[in-house]
Amino acid sequence: MSNPSDVEDALRFLEEQQAEPVRGPGLGGKAASTAMNFREFASLFFQDKRPESARHTRALLEGPLVKQIWGDGDSERVLTAWVSILRFIGDLPPKEGVTNLQLVQHVCNIGITRPNTRDELYCQILKQTSDNPNKISHARCWILLALCCSTFLPTKALMGVLENFIAAGPPIYQQFVMERLERTIKMGMRKRPPTSLEIASCFTKNPIEMPVFFYTGTISHFGDAQTTAGEIINTVYADSRVKRDPGCSIFLCSRTMEQMTPLGSGRMSVMDAVFEYEALLENKGMDWLEIKDDVPWCLVFRKETFSPWIERPVNLELVYTQVMDGMERGTYICDDPERVALILAQRYYIQHGHQFDRSKLLRQIQLNPLAGMESIPDQEWLDAVENVFKLTELSRKTVTVEEMKIETVSFARSRWPLEFSRKFMNCAVDASGQMFKNVTVLVNADGVYVMQASKAANRAGSYDREIFKIPFVQIANVAAVVSPADKTKQPSCTITSVFDGYSKYIIYSDDATLFHETVEYMYKGCCFRSKYVMASCAYKAPGDAATFLSFEQGDLIVLPKIWAEADNGGWCTGICERTKKAGDFPSANVFVLPSVSRPDASVIALFSKYASQRRTTSGL
Repeated sequence: MSNPSDVEDALRFLEEQQAEPVRGPGLGGKAASTAMNFREFASLFFQDKRPESARHTRALLEGPLVKQIWGDGDSERVLTAWVSILRFIGDLPPKEGVTNLQLVQHVCNIGITRPNTRDELYCQILKQTSDNPNKISHARCWILLALCCSTFLPTKALMGVLENFIAAGPPIYQQFVMERLERTIKMGMRKRPPTSLEIASCFTKNPIEMPVFFYTGTISHFGDAQTTAGEIINTVYADSRVKRDPGCSIFLCSRTMEQMTPLGSGRMSVMDAVFEYEALLENKGMDWLEIKDDVPWCLVFRKETFSPWIERPVNLELVYTQVMDGMERGTYICDDPERVALILAQRYYIQHGHQFDRSKLLRQIQLNPLAGMESIPDQEWLDAVENVFKLTELSRKTVTVEEMKIETVSFARSRWPLEFSRKFMNCAVDASGQMFKNVTVLVNADGVYVMQASKAANRAGSYDREIFKIPFVQIANVAAVVSPADKTKQPSCTITSVFDGYSKYIIYSDDATLFHETVEYMYKGCCFRSKYVMASCAYKAPGDAATFLSFEQGDLIVLPKIWAEADNGGWCTGICERTKKAGDFPSANVFVLPSVSRPDASVIALFSKYASQRRTTSGL
């Protein structure tokens, strides 16, 4: 690992080589817009309207630059930010024990959490960039400006001024900083301050390389401070080795895989999640340069959740390898010795074929034991696995390797529904008037779980208790996302259930859009694949036509085809369970039960009651 002081010297040399002749704002470059330049803005809105108030200084500020209403300690905050800015750019001596990363994070965290300070922070940086006679200090001003532009935005009053300032800046920084500002305008402001990788990227002006591991290979995504999980997953899918799968997501993991943070496949910021991992190491006394050189995390593309219906083996090798890796690490625990023996036998068959060799199996068990095996001696495992071989088709070579992998994955799907769940943290749920706050909502092949998360919830399956569950087979509707006008409040998605006649669950989440997409995909998938519909209102066949099916409201009708193929121009064919008669009927008179297999009697009774209540409510 490089010595931190050596790296600092290298960065300083790089700054000296890249530093441009100092320019004032608005000079020597084409304006980005018709907005005023920084000096004009300062002459109108600074408390001190003298020209020198908009120029570089080494002095401490007596008060905020911008004339505005200050309150709630913000004026004191921006003065501490000024000191951090001076230290970062070299105009004040560095404070012992404080790193460049901490200085940047202090400034940006104020901008993130205190909206009233954002224009002031930008003005402080622009002031120090203007007429700065020191090349190193001037270059660091532009680096800090790039980091701020990647994190938070000024108000509309200052935006045009900032764009003009950047457009008139040194060519070596101009495009780099403007691109970061435009990305933040497009993607939105960050929730966490910059990481060590972002600072390194701004020093070198190179993209951030993010290797992505997917169990059967690795691919690199080159991104920036605003990179999202969706952008990374698109890079993964561009690789011919990986097929698109709605159940797969990007995870940020510790190197031991003991801590896993699901990033999903949407707009979640990767660097915001990385910040949390780096913060843990900073608390242990690691310098930011050490963190940058010894990255404590990895990005993993992995199977997050299965669908309620049996899927075709998409990315089978990837998912099988993930399951076996998880069983070895203890992510997935199986406490059934007979099942473990079967999985060991299948793994042996996949790697060594149908000819059983105890020495090969022993070597496999000793090199790659499954979690929990240590309580039983190796010789007993050898006997158990050998017995499985003799009693199953494995010794007769009547199954393929692919079939064995599918069986193992199918077992994982049914055995660990909570572990294979899409997880939504820090949610609130209104369950027909009863509010649950700070809960975790899981979506998996069984349905929607509302869980009380434990302190160790980042470890797969760590939850204190299940509050309640909404099975897909009981869902009647998934409403669109509602985004409140007040941006401090969470958007929401409403699920209507047939439980207890008629129940509504409003899920509030920062990731409400992804939650809605996930639940709707699974709910509609169950409907499309269902062969069971229920009469929402009665239908009487015209005259004595034997080809038409009469039924009463609440009758269960079984279709010969799945619903996606059954509706033919507004008409369907089916058999009424009550009368055992078959015939055609209008599809508008029924609704689909979201079940890929025959629902049990209790579920049918719930939907019948729901249909009756819906009919009463609608006045039919």
